[in-house]
This record gives sequence, structure tokens and C-alpha cells, in this order.
Amino acid sequence: MLSRLPGVSGRVASRRSFVGLSVLVGVGLPVLAACDPQEGPENKSGSASPSASASGPAQAGSTQWQKLDGHVMGHKVSVEVSPVIRQDDKTSYIAVKLTRASDDASIDAVQASSYKDDSGNKLNVSNYLGVPSIFRPGTGASLVKLLDTATGRVWSAINGSGVFLELTPGEDMTSYLSFGKVDTDTVTVMVPMAGFTTVSVLDASDAKKAKIDLSIAQAALEQSSHAV
Repeated sequence: MLSRLPGVSGRVASRRSFVGLSVLVGVGLPVLAACDPQEGPENKSGSASPSASASGPAQAGSTQWQKLDGHVMGHKVSVEVSPVIRQDDKTSYIAVKLTRASDDASIDAVQASSYKDDSGNKLNVSNYLGVPSIFRPGTGASLVKLLDTATGRVWSAINGSGVFLELTPGEDMTSYLSFGKVDTDTVTVMVPMAGFTTVSVLDASDAKKAKIDLSIAQAALEQSSHAV
């Protein structure tokens, strides 16, 4: 889903960015300031992962992932974001890898959640990164947004994999998200509670270079996707 931020001026970039982010905060998205991108962790599972993340905002054509070291309700969770893969004129994909720090405090020790914990120290990231439904507080990482601050546009996820993103200390999971056509060379990715980072937008032919297997992404979306 693509929307345009209201009140955006094409002539004043600083005002445009301020208005855009103000709108996102105004609709209740839990956003914190972005942390500096750092080198990504080794892949501990079969999920998609970069060999290393970029040292700064990605330039057009870059195949590197970006990393944010954030906190989700007081728990240390790093977020790695892949480049956007433009499959065709209608669909684009992105992978979001979430890793809970091995030395992260237990759920009971932090006690920051408004939801009772009976999961054996599993942090349910979906409660805070996913769009709420009538059945549960949140699903997947579907609150992740793509922003084009130059034109004041926002892409919301159409589908997302990983209904229950529950992490124990040291565990990682990858959620794939699908969007409509993204027609820019780079976009800013907003991850609730982690921050903002810039990634490139690549054609499907460059997916493998960016460590994205489109068949895995599509299978994951078909298996556990939900319209958001």
C-alpha cells in the first residue's frame, strides 16, 4: 500500500522530512531515533542474512544490508534490513532479521511488557512490530514502513511472514514483507522501536547478490502470510 504524506512541500526538504516523521509519530507508531549501522552478526540459522552490513546509509545499487541496534520494550534486539527487491511492476520484497542479544535480560527481570509472560523467556517481538488484529496484539513485523522523503511517500506492507516472532536470548528470526512497486533507487526503512536506515532498491536479477532467495521469501509469505 502506497500513501502520500499530507502537507509535504516539494521545495523544502527539511520541512518535508519533519512533516513526514511527525505524521508517523502522530498515528501512534512507536518510533525511536535510529542507531548507527554496525557490522552484522554471523548467520546462526537457515534464514537469509548478509555477510556484513554497510558502514553507512546504502547508496543506489548497493547489495549490503543495514543494521540497527535497538531495544524492544527494554530488551536488546538488533535488526538487519535487506535491500528492497523489486520483483516486477506490482511487487517488492524486503527481509527483516531480528536477533535477541544472548545476554539480554529475562522477561521477568525487565517487566516492561503489558502482556503476561508464560512463554519461557520468549520475547514476542510481533506484539510491538506487527499490525494488531482482533485475535492478538500484533502479527509479524508488518508495521515496518518504507519512506521516500524526497516525494513524501510511504509504503505499508501488504503481506508479512512470521505471525509469531518469539525470540529467546541469542535466537534470531527473519520476517519477509511484501510491498507494492517501489520506483526509487533507495528508500528509508522505519522499524518501530529500532529506528531508521536507508537501503537500496534492486531488481530481481540482483536478489542473490543481496543474499535474498526469492523462492524462500515467497514460500514463507505463502505459508504464514496475512493481509495487513
